[in-house]
Amino acid sequence: MALPLSDFIGILAGLPQWALALSETLEALPAAVLCVVTCASRVGEDKRNLLYAAVPVAAALLVAEGLWCAANDWSTWVFAVADAVVLAPLLLWAASLTLGQVAFVVMTNVFVAIDIVYFAAIVDANVAGNVLSKTYLAWPGQLTQWVLWGVSLPFLWHAARDAMPHALASPVVGPRVWRTLWIMPALLTCAVQLLRPGDVTVYWIDRVFWSAIAFMAIVSALALMVYLQMWRVVRLAEQAFKAERELRSVEVAEAQMAHLNERVEAARRERHDLRHHAHALQGLLDCGDVAATRAYLGELAEDLRVEDAPIRYCDNVAINTALVYYCDAARAVGARVDVAARVGTEPTQRESDITTVVFNLLENALDALREQAEAGGTAGTGTLRIRIEERTTGDQPAGLFVTVDNSCLPARARMENGEFVSSKPGSHGLGLQSVRQTAERTGGVARFELDGNVFRASVMLGSGR
Repeated sequence: MALPLSDFIGILAGLPQWALALSETLEALPAAVLCVVTCASRVGEDKRNLLYAAVPVAAALLVAEGLWCAANDWSTWVFAVADAVVLAPLLLWAASLTLGQVAFVVMTNVFVAIDIVYFAAIVDANVAGNVLSKTYLAWPGQLTQWVLWGVSLPFLWHAARDAMPHALASPVVGPRVWRTLWIMPALLTCAVQLLRPGDVTVYWIDRVFWSAIAFMAIVSALALMVYLQMWRVVRLAEQAFKAERELRSVEVAEAQMAHLNERVEAARRERHDLRHHAHALQGLLDCGDVAATRAYLGELAEDLRVEDAPIRYCDNVAINTALVYYCDAARAVGARVDVAARVGTEPTQRESDITTVVFNLLENALDALREQAEAGGTAGTGTLRIRIEERTTGDQPAGLFVTVDNSCLPARARMENGEFVSSKPGSHGLGLQSVRQTAERTGGVARFELDGNVFRASVMLGSGR
């Protein structure tokens, strides 16, 4: 037999203080879960289980906080602020995120929670009337906040699971943006709190009640529009970045092919000229002119005195073409080049992922070597060491390992929030971010470090997609 509505309302109206306080503290649990879900994709396997285990621990802690507040007639906001302060360092420790990114995630979910509580408080004051609790929301407010969470949670879950992790990993949103972006949800939260009246009985007036409802609806709609616009800007910037990268790849590929053709044509000419030189030497030897033969050989050796520069490093066409182009360019600025590459014609990894990693690393290395050559006549002192190897474990591919070590000017290597950024004018330093994102997406890893005057990049590309 169904419980009559009047009896149900009577049960809610008779809820003790400890139940009201407990409900208020547990209202923070959905916001905390959304924070964890958002950051989960950036947490390593060794810390992910620990982070997930923190959720039931947080639930138990919230229950204890609610009972403590009820026993001491404290407002639950005291612990709500403390919980947010504790959650941020936990996420910063577990996830590979900057402080600005963690602040943005936490403040976004804090704003959502505050927004829901404000709506609930308005309804609570208007409906509960004289039974309004002095410290906690009464049953109308408690019911309203859980209904609002139930309605909004599917949409918020999608944003926390897909949209926000994508934005956090996007190479087009740099550390500088995240350092200021969190201020937006923080200001929205402060605005809602500051405009919340101290005497909630003003909501008993219908005009004030509906004005407050309209205000909160407008604030919520504006916040939603801002977040949707931010997401749209990120996607458009990513498309522009992808198009620019593809255009750059085409330009580099054309330059590489032209350079390779020049190398092949030069080899042909040398082979053709070698026949003439052989005839000339044969003639000198037939005449018994040893001195002239030695002089001729000396001139020929001087003309051919160039560093050995192969045109085939490995079987993979894309990698080989990149190595020929960038290694020859490095030699042209006086750098000593050491290359070893063992990659088959059809590696397990996607061709686009391989070119993204190899091209970006080699282009960054070449830029550093050019800077070194131009700084005070240091040409000839640069070094470039490249190792590319496709490894397997038994019959299964283990990954593609790429190591690029190049000398550089240490003063030009800048770091922001633990990440190296480009020192090139007009550059946003997206190359290394793109390499790291590509490696992590395939289940691999990327590490960059400065060792004296040598920049070391080590990347492992997995077989994932």
